[in-house]
Amino acid sequence: MISFRNKADVGPSAAIILAMLVMIGTLVFVLLPKPKVAMTTRAIDKVALDSRLNIKKAKDAGARDQEFVAQYVWTGPASQVAPVALARATKLSADHHLKLIAFRPQRTTDADGFTQLPFQISVEGPFPAVAAMLRELETPQGQLCVNLVQVSAAEGDTNKVSATIGTIAFLRPTPVSTKTTTTTTTEVKPGKATTPAATSAPEKKVRP
Repeated sequence: MISFRNKADVGPSAAIILAMLVMIGTLVFVLLPKPKVAMTTRAIDKVALDSRLNIKKAKDAGARDQEFVAQYVWTGPASQVAPVALARATKLSADHHLKLIAFRPQRTTDADGFTQLPFQISVEGPFPAVAAMLRELETPQGQLCVNLVQVSAAEGDTNKVSATIGTIAFLRPTPVSTKTTTTTTTEVKPGKATTPAATSAPEKKVRP
């Protein structure tokens, strides 16, 4: 019997309670289901299959991205990019009845494995015409990517807007060929001159 009234019963009562707690803990440990630590063979195979599928999807997406980017990479010489871009901006402005205010080449930079030739185009006209020009400007045929559009109302005319369009032409850098030359050094000792080695013709024997 558990009792804490007398000092003599405190020790046995505490021992009984401790034994009961140990028994309860043992029962809980035995009866509760144990967590599965090791994965089954089927689960391992499924994880491996999912990993292979994810890798394939990533490769396919990367290939599609490379094909998309390749459409906009300039294939001609770098010296022809600015004249062709100016001609395209002039033609699109005329087709959409816009006024071409300026065409400014910007500083060339190298980044992300490409040589980037930026241009800034300024036009003026009705907003729908500007939007239509933007749609036709960034196409694989034009090989120009639009990276900036700033539109503001034109002064003195509420039906027109002024638009600044930033475009970039991407080129693949031309590899620089390096030629190595081999130099042969001959050491000349003092008092001795170097002369080419004499070559003697083979001796012919004449029969009597």
